[in-house]
Amino acid sequence: MIYFETLSTDPAWNMAVEEALLLEAREEPLLLLWENAPSVIIGRHQNVWSEVNIAYAKQKNIRIIRRLSGGGAVYHDNGNLNYTFIVPVENGSSKCAPVFDFKSLSAPVVKVLRKMGLNAEFSGRNDIIIDNRKISGTAQVRFHGHLLHHGTLLFSTDLEKMTHVLTVDPEKYHSKGVPSVRARVANLSEFLPEEFGKEQFKQIILDELSKDNAISYTTFSHELIETINRLKENKYGTDTWNIGRSPRSDFYREKRFSWGKLRADVTLERGKIVNLNFSGDFFFDEDPLTLAQYCLGVEYTRVTLRCHITEEKIKSVFPKLEKEEFISFLCD
Repeated sequence: MIYFETLSTDPAWNMAVEEALLLEAREEPLLLLWENAPSVIIGRHQNVWSEVNIAYAKQKNIRIIRRLSGGGAVYHDNGNLNYTFIVPVENGSSKCAPVFDFKSLSAPVVKVLRKMGLNAEFSGRNDIIIDNRKISGTAQVRFHGHLLHHGTLLFSTDLEKMTHVLTVDPEKYHSKGVPSVRARVANLSEFLPEEFGKEQFKQIILDELSKDNAISYTTFSHELIETINRLKENKYGTDTWNIGRSPRSDFYREKRFSWGKLRADVTLERGKIVNLNFSGDFFFDEDPLTLAQYCLGVEYTRVTLRCHITEEKIKSVFPKLEKEEFISFLCD
């Protein structure tokens, strides 16, 4: 396993690092440990206006950066340690684990935490918990022949700022039997001796991971840095990518499925779909835009949509969504 360490806390630069490594990745798995200055990192297809308290973010100088992977918005600051695994994909699945098998790719981190005496376990769709409190959220994306799996590790994060800046869907934590998002999350420092620091924690992670996979340390090449800077300037440092535009539509449909929240903004003209936008904290295979474009020009009726859209087309984007579920979601 090749290990990269970025000493930058610029969230736009660090997001560019992930994509640059994906573009350069070969057969050997890659590992990245990184930290961000105060920022909200939102999922690839989330609507910023419904997920982030933008006024509070501006007031507190919290940057908003969109990542490549799906999933929900997360708060980062200097009390948060992030990790990234990049592994090659073969025949639609990772050589290390199936695509979107979060449990398998979270297992090395859970193992490290348990070796430290913490009651860590994988939970739900994509979380790592200790004593039923979330200390990590993970996300994945398949891109350029590789699978990127990354996650947060809350060590000493400002949880009050986190709860103010994220406008989390209440369904997300009520379904887990807790009264608020603040009650559901915890910092690792709460479970560790007071003298135990984040750098010490970081070194333990590296030491433990190296026992199962030989780790070779490397630095960013000049060419790689050029790619990173280009991606930062043209993509992750722009409002076009990070904020985008709030979708304009005649109406919208919204539902939380077991695999994530899905929203469809629909615009009609003479009874036909002329604009369709999918957003939410779901994980995706193909870009949802392909399904949205496939529906353009189709009459907005159950019968017509059922005849036009195939099960295969739906599952190429949302693998766990059945055709009749999709039709009901879009039309009810």
